[in-house]
Amino acid sequence: MRFSVCVPFLSNESFLIELLQSLEAFAHVDMEVLISQDSPVSEPVKEAISNRLNVRWLRGPGIGIAANWNHCIAEATGDYIILFHADDTVRSNYFDIISDLQREHPSSSAWFCKASVIDAQGNSTTSLIDRAKLALTPKPPAFRLEGDEGLAKLLLGCFIYCPTVCYRASVIKSHQFDARRKMVLDLDLYSRLLMAGETISGSNSVGYYYRRHKDGQSVVLTDGTSRFEEEVDLYNSLIGRLQVQDWPLSARQAKLKVFIRLHILFELSKSLLFFDGQRAMQLWKLVLL
Repeated sequence: MRFSVCVPFLSNESFLIELLQSLEAFAHVDMEVLISQDSPVSEPVKEAISNRLNVRWLRGPGIGIAANWNHCIAEATGDYIILFHADDTVRSNYFDIISDLQREHPSSSAWFCKASVIDAQGNSTTSLIDRAKLALTPKPPAFRLEGDEGLAKLLLGCFIYCPTVCYRASVIKSHQFDARRKMVLDLDLYSRLLMAGETISGSNSVGYYYRRHKDGQSVVLTDGTSRFEEEVDLYNSLIGRLQVQDWPLSARQAKLKVFIRLHILFELSKSLLFFDGQRAMQLWKLVLL
């Protein structure tokens, strides 16, 4: 059982070094490490990392997040594929959690764990979104998402931290990520997997440190309206397909967009507080879609 640990890299070498240092704890795990560079890592950093880890350095396609993720997936040779974010770090129990999940739910196509959120300095932090994710996560120590009920739970509010997910290589290589997406490419993939009859298993054990900082993609896209535009577009595109598939629970959540609307209204209130009328108007239009 071999893991391909893929790390798409765009910027900030100090965060990358921190991530790779956390991987040094897994010398007992049969894994390859692939770093796909959409911007080049400096030679001194490459040399320092390569002295401690067996790394394959790839040149990224340079045309967006999904393309870089798919490039890593295509190059991976392991039985299982993980896409760690280059600005996060991995807890020492991550692979134990995933291995336990795989033994408990061997037929699943993907397995994930809970994440602890940290800031740029590595301090524990939380946001309204993180508290909502926690509230929406199923409560059993381990659980499985499948069919209409499983997708409905994710469409109510996606509680999966995407870099914690370990995919069965044969499945992720056949589905891949939608290159048109920048923000909801993970939920889009989970939806397609579940609608194709696959299952996704999760653990409530924390095995990962997910970093939120001002230069992170999720923060940058939320500060504008791109994130919400993508979310609304994805949900609207799912409605017809879910109705055809006769998945009423998921179709209802795709129509209601409860969590998306609440998040937009929260951001709208912030825009009004700071007298950003233009953004507030853009957000209000999205609430009505």
